[in-house]
Amino acid sequence: MRKSVQTTLVLTIGIVFVITLLAGCQEQSISDTRKSRLIADENKQLKQQLARRDREIEKQKELLEKCLEEKKNLKTMLQGQVKNLMEGALEKVSRERAEFRKENEGLRAQIEELKKQLEEQ
Repeated sequence: MRKSVQTTLVLTIGIVFVITLLAGCQEQSISDTRKSRLIADENKQLKQQLARRDREIEKQKELLEKCLEEKKNLKTMLQGQVKNLMEGALEKVSRERAEFRKENEGLRAQIEELKKQLEEQ
């Protein structure tokens, strides 16, 4: 009888041990499945975030290109305006210079005439 009690006890312990192992494996399997799903969801979210970030980068690149083009156009336009202003200023200075020369020549002629009148008196 002792042997049958021992056998039953060993058998019971063995069955409990096997059931525990199977239950543990099942929990681990369920846990692994949950982890896999969570990782898959996280990867999906990260891919979506990456796609949004890539679209934003493309938009920023397009804006940068537009800004650089506008800057180039403004620079060209400004250079043209400066050139026109300089040409206008030089033209005005040249005209005034010519007028001053004529006036200077006239004044010299008047001075010579006044000198002649003084000598005659």
